[in-house]
Amino acid sequence: MITRQNTAELFRALRAEGMVCREIAEETGYAVGTVRAYLNDPNGSRDRARKDGYLGTCEVCGSPTTGCNGPGLAPLRCIAHARDKHWTRGRVIEAIQHFAARHGRPPVASDWNHRGRSRRYPAATSAYRAGAYSSSPFATWADAIEAAGFPRPIPGHYERTPEILRRYSEAQKRRYARARAAR
Repeated sequence: MITRQNTAELFRALRAEGMVCREIAEETGYAVGTVRAYLNDPNGSRDRARKDGYLGTCEVCGSPTTGCNGPGLAPLRCIAHARDKHWTRGRVIEAIQHFAARHGRPPVASDWNHRGRSRRYPAATSAYRAGAYSSSPFATWADAIEAAGFPRPIPGHYERTPEILRRYSEAQKRRYARARAAR
């Protein structure tokens, strides 16, 4: 049976013959990154320890959550509780207030939608997704925000702080520069 340790021994033997990682990869059919990983960590224990460091703890039951999203992005709930889609008025209001406490402002609809700004607010998307808005007991998003104690949002009006405007301006400059370079 081919195991990681057996493969690592083969790679070490080829390395002892004077072959570099690229040559070992060509000879064996493995990727260069795999060859390097197996040579540096033959049994995979360092890699496993690094990945175990990504794990989180479920806020409901305390069991471990997966670290599949990378460092610092573990889901707030375990698999058993992540699919809980029963959103009452109280839970929606509590989640909106939790988001506001964490981010300093009430969420907009795209913050709540996990297909929206998942990279901008990764913790928010893992905590508030599962269709809270779509299966909400509120008729509209504005009703939910208002019930949570925040001013009713005006469609199309977003808070534009100097920091947000600066980042937007920088992004526009980068887009124009890439477009000019592509010509």
